[in-house]
Amino acid sequence: MKESVVELKMAPETDYLEIHHLTIAEPTRVSEVNNDPRCRKGRLSAPWTAHNKISCFVQCKSLFQERCRSVIYNSHTRACTPVHPKSLDDPTPPSSPGDVLYSQDDERHLTCDTAAGFQLYSLCGAAACIMPFSTGHTYENAKAQCSAMNSVIYMANTFERYALLEAISPEYSWARVIRSGNAWQSDDGGFLEPDFSSFMWSYGQPNNFEQGSEDCAARTYAVFLDKLHDWPCSAIFRFLCEQKS
Repeated sequence: MKESVVELKMAPETDYLEIHHLTIAEPTRVSEVNNDPRCRKGRLSAPWTAHNKISCFVQCKSLFQERCRSVIYNSHTRACTPVHPKSLDDPTPPSSPGDVLYSQDDERHLTCDTAAGFQLYSLCGAAACIMPFSTGHTYENAKAQCSAMNSVIYMANTFERYALLEAISPEYSWARVIRSGNAWQSDDGGFLEPDFSSFMWSYGQPNNFEQGSEDCAARTYAVFLDKLHDWPCSAIFRFLCEQKS
């Protein structure tokens, strides 16, 4: 069966900056977005000179390891600028004619079960097989419903995956983040990217408003600024199931 791919793109802009996706082993462009504001980047360091885009990416990885997932490379000036995802509140590095943003593509080879209703969504270098649910459930019921379909509640644990969540789910929706003591983590014990952990919460959150019972988190919108807010796990929200890879 032919796989359905949902490319979350904005209409072309007139800015200089373009976005390409590639892998180190095989630098093949798989998608392109013209300066999509949902994929904003911050500079990791001052630029340096690199022979080509692959050399630029390899040097960036050597210096910044996992923090380097994107570079801006200018083939005219050979300027290589390492960048990483940032909040929309942070300024984007100024762009010049010839600047191209290259992002390392999600390295997993995803095969979505389209017959079961999953679709492949891709944005800002993140990709996932997702089925959005428009009916709300408690966190545990949502988790059980996803589990019955060999999937899990979608986890936005990086800037790229959060941009994907925002694009797919315009309403309140559960995030796979739970309280563990005084800390927050994914409910399978997985990591939260350190820079992202400080960005993901709405202003003043988490506040445990109901004194000891707000142990789950959901994405909010409007008054809560489209970020996470802690809630009782018994609250009713929509959710996204992500097919296990």
